[in-house]
Amino acid sequence: MCNIASRPEDRSQGFSIGAAWPLRRGLSDDTTTKEIIMKDSMRVPVQRQPNFFCRMLRAITDRLRGSFQFQETAAALRRIREGRISQHVVTKREIPIEVIDVIDVLPSERFNAAEHFIVNLSHEAPVKIARLSPDFRARYLPIVDGRARAGKLAVSRLRDFCYDADTIALLGGEGRVTMTLGQYFSAFAGQPHGGIGPLLTNGYAIIGYIPDINGDLGAVYGYWFRGGWGFAVRPLAPPVRWGPGRLILSPRALCLVR
Repeated sequence: MCNIASRPEDRSQGFSIGAAWPLRRGLSDDTTTKEIIMKDSMRVPVQRQPNFFCRMLRAITDRLRGSFQFQETAAALRRIREGRISQHVVTKREIPIEVIDVIDVLPSERFNAAEHFIVNLSHEAPVKIARLSPDFRARYLPIVDGRARAGKLAVSRLRDFCYDADTIALLGGEGRVTMTLGQYFSAFAGQPHGGIGPLLTNGYAIIGYIPDINGDLGAVYGYWFRGGWGFAVRPLAPPVRWGPGRLILSPRALCLVR
């Protein structure tokens, strides 16, 4: 590396690199531009590469800000919890969820969960089901729903990591996201053998917030698993964080973007 103090033009001007060294140490590490003082008190910028730890920290920070939008997301969720949405127009960049499709729900006279959620991977199966978790069997198979009218389910996609409580708040509260087990099953009946459709077949969770046989709200999720649908449930407490790309089904999703 060339020594700047050894160049003839520097010696002719009476320049000493040592005079600038205290200033270098006094500058903060959050910039790549360091300054040295010349004999005539002019400040001349000298470009220096940041050290490894500064580069690593900056890369991590840029990734968080660019991918997760954590500051905007936290601010939006704060406004929702405090009930200040009416005074603030939430932008699409601030919320980690977006409505991407709508599924038609057919009317039904009666829905018996034990008659529909049957593990069966044959081609004759009305809906190919590969797996039912023990918790799902215990909490949801005893359910028998009465008559249900035709309707629609909104399909929303998470663009960021999000907890159940925040997802429910973003979609308008429990009154807007809670559905019956029959409504949830009808979404999979429209795509019974996987294939192309609004539901994912890459193993990602398709979540619905449904009361169990005791009336306790749970996060039921279906997923494509070894040639059929799998179904399981997670409690809302302790909180669970779902990853980007997961889908949320809700009967009346509140659109927060204007």
